Amino acid sequence: MRSRASAWLKLTGSINYEEDIPAEQSSSSHEARFPRAHAHSFRPRSDQPSSRQGPQGSVRLIYGDRFITVERLTSHREFVAVLKHRRRVSDRNIVLHYVVHPDRGGNTAPQRRMGLAVSKAVGNAVTRNMVKRRFRVLAKRYEHELPEDCDLVMRAKPSAAHASFASLDAQVAALFSAVQRKSERQ
Repeated sequence: MRSRASAWLKLTGSINYEEDIPAEQSSSSHEARFPRAHAHSFRPRSDQPSSRQGPQGSVRLIYGDRFITVERLTSHREFVAVLKHRRRVSDRNIVLHYVVHPDRGGNTAPQRRMGLAVSKAVGNAVTRNMVKRRFRVLAKRYEHELPEDCDLVMRAKPSAAHASFASLDAQVAALFSAVQRKSERQ
């Protein structure tokens, strides 16, 4: 401590550890350090109101990324019911298991339901989620080609992780139209 004090004494000429700092702010620091929410409550400088305090709510940039007419298969029982019918079409990276319900009708409106099956053989969690996102986008793009009352399970083969989006796009288009053709023959 002595060495600091002696160094300070040499620099300033006095050992005064408490400086006299004025409480007034200079006029040049008009909007310097405080955000608008903490500033004076006088009239805002623009037509935009000042931002509120606290965290802001999140804004969803893309609305409607979930299926509108294609609902999801959610329970294990629904998946097994589709797989039990043993109707499927496949391509290099995708297997589609499907069942068409012509007699479902009744009081319910016709609906398409879809489930995704992406096993750990496809890759790690990041890779599986990427494949699922791609499948959802492609299913939404080509859902109009499916029959009205159709339950569908899209199963990814391990090679789907390395397939390009254009390749998956062509495969889904071909498979959905194949499901449509096969359901018309029945």
